[in-house]
Amino acid sequence: MNNAIWLLTALPTWYSEGAAHPFSGGALTLVPAIGLLSLLIGIIMGAIARRRGLLWFLLPFAFSECLVCVAGVMRGRVPYSQSAPLEIALYIFLAAQVAVCGYLIYRLKGARISATALAIFSVTYAVAGMFVAGMSFTDNWL
Repeated sequence: MNNAIWLLTALPTWYSEGAAHPFSGGALTLVPAIGLLSLLIGIIMGAIARRRGLLWFLLPFAFSECLVCVAGVMRGRVPYSQSAPLEIALYIFLAAQVAVCGYLIYRLKGARISATALAIFSVTYAVAGMFVAGMSFTDNWL
């Protein structure tokens, strides 16, 4: 349980640290930088448009946090040599996140630019969550 709580707080910290130092760890640290810039744009444009429907973008964020929480609880339960089904499940999670974000963009007709910006953040955060969850499930850290 401690691993789950630790990962819930570690993921946002690692994500924001990666954004604060783009290219410090190669192109992978550019992903959170793009995501946080998109989040800032989405929040500003959403506040100007006053669209409450944009709050639905809290769901993909919560799903990513839930994935990391489950990975923290199940830390080390998947042997690294047998991680192919885990990788498939993580890619299915990412595809579901993209589908949810696409649906939200479609539904928010009056605020599609800000919805797209928030979707970019949500998908980049899901990629980071997927990466951390994969390391936790196999207990194979960088």
